[in-house]
Parts: sequence; structure tokens; C-alpha cells
Amino acid sequence: MLRQMDRLAEYHPLPTPSRYESGETLLYLGRQYRLRVRVGSASSIRLVGRFLEAELRAPGDREAVAGLVAGWFRRRALTVLRQSEQRCLNVTARHGVGAAVVVLRRMKRRWGSCSANGRITLNPALVSVPIHCIDYVIMHELCHLKCHDHSRSFYRLLTRCMPDWKTRKACLSSWAVPAP
Repeated sequence: MLRQMDRLAEYHPLPTPSRYESGETLLYLGRQYRLRVRVGSASSIRLVGRFLEAELRAPGDREAVAGLVAGWFRRRALTVLRQSEQRCLNVTARHGVGAAVVVLRRMKRRWGSCSANGRITLNPALVSVPIHCIDYVIMHELCHLKCHDHSRSFYRLLTRCMPDWKTRKACLSSWAVPAP
């Protein structure tokens, strides 16, 4: 077991914990952005070019910066994941897959899951990977609404809904799930 975990760690190194300092690299939709922390009259955060700019009265307050960054990522996750869900629902509806209740929850090792009662849980950290990988995760979980296991019928449905799913899955496997 430990040998297997060591082997997996070679392929998926654990991300370093965030320090929430200027110059730190953050991932958003598969691209790297630099965190820029500045002094400002009010707390705000926005994406400007290749920078995520955070303005605070006390820019040295790492907890405040962490809160701003976490809030920004959560808001972006809500928007991006809802848009991706809608794109995927447009396809799965033609194959008899209905809508689901989708919730966001930080998970240590998973990008998404589907419960037996049809509730899909998505990791908000998905916004760190490219859009086509996000679409794959959501399509995968939506297909579980019709086929609750990883049987041949599940993969046939997934292939009908997303013919290039294997390429997308391979791309996703190169990304580590960020620590919560």
C-alpha cells in the first residue's frame, strides 16, 4: 500500500500550500496567474491580465488575503461550473439523462461524485483546470444519473455524449486535486 502511494506521488506531486503573498502563482482555468497584493482603501479582488489583484488596508494580513482569494475562487466556481453544467445538460438531455441537484464541496481526492439519489457534488477547485476537463467531469457525473456504475453501458453513454472523453480524462489526470 505504501509503495503504491509513493508511486502515485511521483505522478501527482502534492501542491504546495498557499502563502497568499505577492508573486505567488495561482491556477485558474488551466492558466497561471500571479497574485498581486496591494494597499487599498477597501478590500477588493479582481483578475487583471495575468494577475489576480487583491487590495486591502493591511496587505500583510495573510488571513484577509486568503479570505479574499477563497471568496473570489468560490464565486468564479459557481459561475464557471454552472455554465459547464448547462453545456453538458444540453447534450445529455438528448440521451435521456435528466437534470440533477448540483452542490459544491471541497474534497481532498476527487473532482466530483454522484450519489445514489442523484445528487452531484463538484469540487470548487475544478476551476483550476482547463474548461474541457471541467466539462468532462460534469459529463461523467451526469452520465452516472442514468448508469450508476462504471459498466460498459456507462462508457457507451459517456462516449455518445462526449466522444473525446478519453483525451479529456488523460488531460485531467495530469492535474492534482488542490489541497482544501
